[in-house]
Amino acid sequence: MKVHCPRCDRRIAEFVRVEKVGVQMAVCRNCNIQAHASYEHKDGNDYWDVHFEHTNRRGDGSLGFAGFLILTIVAFIALFYFFAR
Repeated sequence: MKVHCPRCDRRIAEFVRVEKVGVQMAVCRNCNIQAHASYEHKDGNDYWDVHFEHTNRRGDGSLGFAGFLILTIVAFIALFYFFAR
């Protein structure tokens, strides 16, 4: 089973083990979308289920707590250096 990314239309992976194992995951290297496929053979029928998940990116420009702490420490060091002269 070939799975293509819904965003960039590149082939993410070819799920060849999903029929043996039952579940398989892959990640699109271009836009970081995860594909999850599951397979079940019940009552003579084949059931496929494919889901796509978008991961949360930290590219919104916020520094976060650690970045804010480092920026504050650097600012205090610069102020102490300025007033010590």
